[in-house]
Amino acid sequence: MVRFKTRKAIESKYGNAPGPIKLAHDLGVSLPTAYDLLGDGTSRERISLVLINKLCAGLGILPGDLFEYVTDRKPRARTEATS
Repeated sequence: MVRFKTRKAIESKYGNAPGPIKLAHDLGVSLPTAYDLLGDGTSRERISLVLINKLCAGLGILPGDLFEYVTDRKPRARTEATS
């Protein structure tokens, strides 16, 4: 599973997480998006390239700093091809 780790990136820039209103203003995102970015990173399934660009520019980071790969706890069931 790929996790979105914006809170860690935000805290590295600000020292600790700013309020959502300041974050929305600083990054040029909507207030609901700012709340989402300050969450635990598990609620977002999709992210636009526009938002990735705003985060990278506003936080002074690279796209790779926003994501981490964590192996799934349960292995997926394998399906065998039938002939």
